[in-house]
Order: sequence, then structure tokens, then C-alpha cells
Amino acid sequence: MFIAYPFAAYLYPSDTIVSKRVKEIDLSGLNPGELGEYYFHRLPIWVYRRTQDQIDWLDEYDPPKVHSLALRHLNSESYGGKYRSIDPEYFVFSAFQHDHKTYLQQEGYWYQCGTIKYHNVEMKVKDGRTLNGVIACLSNHEHSPHEDLTHVYDVTGIAVSEYVNPLSVPQYKILANGNIQVGPKL
Repeated sequence: MFIAYPFAAYLYPSDTIVSKRVKEIDLSGLNPGELGEYYFHRLPIWVYRRTQDQIDWLDEYDPPKVHSLALRHLNSESYGGKYRSIDPEYFVFSAFQHDHKTYLQQEGYWYQCGTIKYHNVEMKVKDGRTLNGVIACLSNHEHSPHEDLTHVYDVTGIAVSEYVNPLSVPQYKILANGNIQVGPKL
């Protein structure tokens, strides 16, 4: 029994170790229609605060289907059905970044795409849908994103192209104070 205790204790990390792997994000300064960027152990976490108009739009929105090739490589939590979030007001997502360049997956391959920003535009896409605002990863954000770019997403993180992985949603929860806590095994 005495020999088993140190081994069993090793299987359960201390609260100090767990707290270092969790990040609390203060959302008090994030206004509707804004995209905030935060860092969690060098991993960027973005939080987009949807407008009431976008929440109403999502209630009627029929999200596009994602191709099975893209879903096979998806590393994402699942929350809230078509909102892809715990709370319809906030969309939380992450991506891999190196040397201030963002990399996103497309059919299992990683592509460097520039920076992620929100664009407040209505955009018609190939299948006849009209997106109410887009999150885009582009090398040049001076020009509005348009439909044939691959790394353009609706406000739920689903890409315009069915072959591009949806934006990855990390494990998170909303705290009583309104902040978001991100981290493994919450």
C-alpha cells in the first residue's frame, strides 16, 4: 500500500499544475462585432463576440456540410450545434501560429495564411448562401475577402470551402463572472 501511494499520486496532478494549464480570459472589453486575440501557452485563442443581428441570423442559418476528408482531420470540441459555442454570443477558436504567421488545416495539410481578422461584410458564396460577417485568414486584409479564397469562415467557424477544416474550438467554459476559462479537462 505504501509503495502504491506515490504512483497513484502521480496519476492525479496537483491543483497548481492544473491551474498553470488553464487561462481565464476577461471579456469585459470585447464589444459586439469585435474579435479579440489572447494567448494561452503561446497558442493564440480568438474570441469573436457576435452581434444580436448575427445571433438572430444564426437561428435561421443552415450551416453548410463539411466534406468527410476535412472532418477526418478535425481537432475540435463540439459545442452548441449550429452555433459551435456554449453561449450564442461568443465564438471561441484557436489555430497554430509560428513567427506571427497563422497556419490552418485543409484536408489534413497545414497552410500558412497570414493573420486572422473579422470583416463586417455581407458576402455571397458559391452555394447561394449570404454570410453575415466573415472571419478570414488572409495575408492582405486591406481588400475584403471574397468567395474564392479558401480560408474565409462564417461566424461559426465553418469555411466557405467544404474541403477546409472548420476553425478549431478549444475546451472552455464560461465562468459566473462572465469570463471564459480555456484549458484541458475543465
